[in-house]
Amino acid sequence: MRLLYGQTKQGEVEPMDPSPLVGLRQEIGKLLEGFMREPFEGIPWPFRAQGKWSPPVEIVDSDDAILIRLELPGVDPAGVDVTVNEGRLVIVGDKPQPERPGAGEVCRCEMRYGAFRRSIPLPDEIDIEGIDASYRHGVLSLRVPKQRPAGAQKVHVKVAT
Repeated sequence: MRLLYGQTKQGEVEPMDPSPLVGLRQEIGKLLEGFMREPFEGIPWPFRAQGKWSPPVEIVDSDDAILIRLELPGVDPAGVDVTVNEGRLVIVGDKPQPERPGAGEVCRCEMRYGAFRRSIPLPDEIDIEGIDASYRHGVLSLRVPKQRPAGAQKVHVKVAT
């Protein structure tokens, strides 16, 4: 506990209890520090993708297609499931935590492991049957062509390596 000091009427210095505002300031500091480490942790959809972690994404909207790239280093592309359902591109997978050699204690780990899920809204004018996906050097690249054919609502996309 941090003690604050104040002056009495006689000019003597004596310890005081911290003000409620000091405690509030400390709690806000802890919240901000946690937010900087893990933004949107614990906040439900739509602010955070569902799953234990969310891979970084880059989306480019060109004239003829939407280009999407996700950073997935260490993820086996055979275990990545890409689907389009009700106007959303959904990428689901898992990044297993590797065995650590020796009996050492982990001092710091900034890498993400476990299940992930990323859901990206798509415009109406896309061709879901023409989606191409590839995985190279830890990056999943998807090309979603525009011009949606009539009748198709759900499709499974195979990721080529």
